[in-house]
Amino acid sequence: MLKEKRKFIEYVIVVCIATFLTVWLIMDRAGVMSIFSKFLNVLTPFFIGFAIAYILNQPITKLEKRFKIKRIYVILITYLALLLILTIFSVSLVPKIYDNGSKLISDISKWGEQIPAQLQSYDFGAYDTIIYDNLSKGAELLSKFSNLLLTNIIEGLVGFALVFFNIILGIIISIYMLADKDSLKKSFTQLIHAFISKKKASPFFDFLGDVNNVFSHFLTGLIVEAFIIGILAFVGFSILGVKYAIVLGFIICLTNVIPYFGPFIGAVPAILTTFMYDPVKALWVAIFIVILQQVDGSIVGPKVMGNYIGLKPIWIILSISIGGGFGGLLGILLAIPLGAIAKILIMKFIEKREAHQKMPQQG
Repeated sequence: MLKEKRKFIEYVIVVCIATFLTVWLIMDRAGVMSIFSKFLNVLTPFFIGFAIAYILNQPITKLEKRFKIKRIYVILITYLALLLILTIFSVSLVPKIYDNGSKLISDISKWGEQIPAQLQSYDFGAYDTIIYDNLSKGAELLSKFSNLLLTNIIEGLVGFALVFFNIILGIIISIYMLADKDSLKKSFTQLIHAFISKKKASPFFDFLGDVNNVFSHFLTGLIVEAFIIGILAFVGFSILGVKYAIVLGFIICLTNVIPYFGPFIGAVPAILTTFMYDPVKALWVAIFIVILQQVDGSIVGPKVMGNYIGLKPIWIILSISIGGGFGGLLGILLAIPLGAIAKILIMKFIEKREAHQKMPQQG
């Protein structure tokens, strides 16, 4: 009797709290969102730390098992190696990327002014006025785009400087998270068991294991794959004698993290930029990028990421379309692992239903 009363009181308290929060949200939505936004800003270093720890956990665990080294030493070696790579990147590549990027933006503006002037020497007959008017508009848009791009890059660098403190703090937090992984995992398990019985919690932990398996392999693999393809693109562009090879390779590296459509997006600046000063070379660039994407799809991708996603192309495209429609760029990036998780849930549901249907036959 007392147990039932206690459950009833707990239920009433939960309903009252939920009702209060709902009414508060309806009456003062702006105030609630402001508080929620401030709360998220405070936790930003922890989100960054968790993201870094989550991405690095898989390679650190593999190194720990393979070389039989204490986890804390593997963590220190990994972070020192990353610090060395970032230092080399900052000292040697960042200035070159900046110089190449500035020249590219400047040249885009020049090309926008030169192309209409060069085409005026050709006779297009009755279509002269239409062609020249459209080219003038296109040149104006190209010039505006280059100026806007430069402005966004500067604003992005300022924004990065503002969040630099959060990133440093996030890195420190990630080290503690990786070092105390087992302790944090045990605390989380105890917290779940405090609300759910071990029997009911078991399927939940199995599902979390599947989610972790998909996300960890996908995110880690995606970053490594993009890095490899970016380097191969830079080497290929350099061999072909393409201008701004380092910037174009960097763009392909960044866009390659967008599943399926990213490689095509990254190819457009490389082909168009090369076409502006050498149309024949632009054709070779297009051929090289097609070959590079074939290498990525058939060799690099499977080797780095394996077959942890298990989605057919049609379901991947559908997932990306839905993710992009609801979540923008972040939705596109997370669409494939979320689609894979949805598939796991559907398959588990089907297996459960099939097992349930077979039970009467066995009886």
